[in-house]
Parts: sequence; C-alpha cells; structure tokens
Amino acid sequence: MIEHFRNILGIMLLQAFLVLAALFVASPTFGTPLFQNYISVDDWEAWSRTFLERAIATIVIALLLCSIWYALAQWMFKVDRWEKSDKRVVWATFAAFALLACMVAAYFSAQVQGGNLVFLFFVVVFLLGFWVATICFSPSSHKYAPLLAKAVRRW
Repeated sequence: MIEHFRNILGIMLLQAFLVLAALFVASPTFGTPLFQNYISVDDWEAWSRTFLERAIATIVIALLLCSIWYALAQWMFKVDRWEKSDKRVVWATFAAFALLACMVAAYFSAQVQGGNLVFLFFVVVFLLGFWVATICFSPSSHKYAPLLAKAVRRW
C-alpha cells in the first residue's frame, strides 16, 4: 500500500513541478524581448494566456494517462512475466496519445519567431510528464514496460 501511495504521489509531484515550470520559467522566458519583438503587446497577453492554457492542458493529459496506465498495470493487468504480457503496446498507445497532445499544443502555439523553444518545451513536457513518470513510477509488475526502461531503471 505504501508503494502505491509513493508511486502515485511521485507522478503527481512530477506533474506539479511541470505546472510550476510552465508558470514561473517558461512563460517569463517567452516574455523576453526575443519573443516580444515578434508579437504586438496586445497579442502578447493573449498568446501568453493561450500558451499557459495549452501547457497546463498537456500536463493534465499526461497526468491522466499516467494515472490510467498505473491503475491498469497495477489492478487490471495480471501477469506472471511482464515480457510475455504484451503490455508495452498498451503503454505505447498511451505514450502516443500524450505525444500527440504535446505536438498539437506545440503546433498551435509555435506561431511566434523562435517557436523552436516553444516546441522544445512541449517535448520536455512529454518526456518528463509521461515517459519519465511511467519509467520511475510504474507498478513493479510492469516497471520495464515503458520503452528504454531497462536502460534507465536499475532498481
């Protein structure tokens, strides 16, 4: 029971860290003159608000997908050996949805000059918000289901 609490708390803390990064790091960074030179002052306020809404929406989507993966892997998927369970396909499906949400948000947010940083932010949201969260906090029966988990997770 304590392990479940620790894993769920870890997922939630990682997502909270991403929300704080979006609010206090990414948004002020995109408010620098590098970005504001290409957006009018009126448009900057609207773009900043839209960016934060999309960033938080993708983080919430990653949180929901991580939570669904955790619940399914812990309480629904019964396995003797994870390699024979073929649940990596399920994980990859969730990863594809998380990546799709980030790419859609990045595509519609990158209308500014220097939009590569915006795109990079959403890639980091995917990597930390879903991939790292599922590698570090998946149930022990499916801890190696995420891609590259064997290389990253050593405990």
